[in-house]
Amino acid sequence: MGSVDQNIDVIRRAVAAANDGSMATVLPQLIAHGFVRHDPTDAVPGVAGSGGFMQTLRSTMPDMCVTTEDIFGAGDRVAMRIRVTGTHTRELLGIAPTGKRVEFSAINIYRLEHGKIAETWQLPDVWGFMSQVGAVKSSGL
Repeated sequence: MGSVDQNIDVIRRAVAAANDGSMATVLPQLIAHGFVRHDPTDAVPGVAGSGGFMQTLRSTMPDMCVTTEDIFGAGDRVAMRIRVTGTHTRELLGIAPTGKRVEFSAINIYRLEHGKIAETWQLPDVWGFMSQVGAVKSSGL
């Protein structure tokens, strides 16, 4: 098991790869065999699943930028609060491209094993995204 600082560095490298488009080459170095991504929309197993999910986001929002708002760790876990911005140019979640600039947040928890990401639990603000692209009416709350 790596130190907390080493685990946080792994997550920072994954965010950098999401931002610079190098996921295809970097993620296999950071994702453990048997990796599972848990989130409200689905569970994606393995390295290919993780890369496919990130590639989908990047293809949907080619100017996507992930900003780390908070990051901290304990033991084999790292928690992170992020902000994602980008322009919705391709279909996502069944929503046709709108050309709208979107911004939404997510809270992710990662479990690392031998210096690689073994699991992640993600809670993205899907409602926020969907309201910005007009797929749902904002409640005004």
